[in-house]
Amino acid sequence: MRRSILFLAVIVAALGFGRPAGLAQDKKDKKKHEHLNKEAVACVKACMSCAIECEACSVHCARLVRDGKKEHYKTMRLCTDCGDFCSLAGKMVARSGPLWPLMVQNCAKACDECGKACSASKDDRMKRCGKACDECAKACRSLLAAAKKK
Repeated sequence: MRRSILFLAVIVAALGFGRPAGLAQDKKDKKKHEHLNKEAVACVKACMSCAIECEACSVHCARLVRDGKKEHYKTMRLCTDCGDFCSLAGKMVARSGPLWPLMVQNCAKACDECGKACSASKDDRMKRCGKACDECAKACRSLLAAAKKK
């Protein structure tokens, strides 16, 4: 989990979110990130946040399974896979990789599955994961819709 938080901090720093408002960017830096419109930035943030929530939820589910609640095994595996989708989608969007639309589309689908499973639970930890998945899927689809309009 610490690795995920560190990764998010690196992405945030790389995108320039920590830069004071009045500080001008040089032309090369501005050009390097011009692909990151508001939808892309929102998608990266949502993906990284969801990846963190999914990792935490996966660990939570693993503890529940260890304690004999085997019905959480599938959700544990969904959270692990979904976290990986989100992490990779966020990275690909941030660097404008050539396959980012494919990854973002599949990230939204993974979030749909994981979010549905987690939201169905009465457990607050899992509901938080479900909410993060729903927000991530929405941000992914908004980015894809914005890209189609260009």
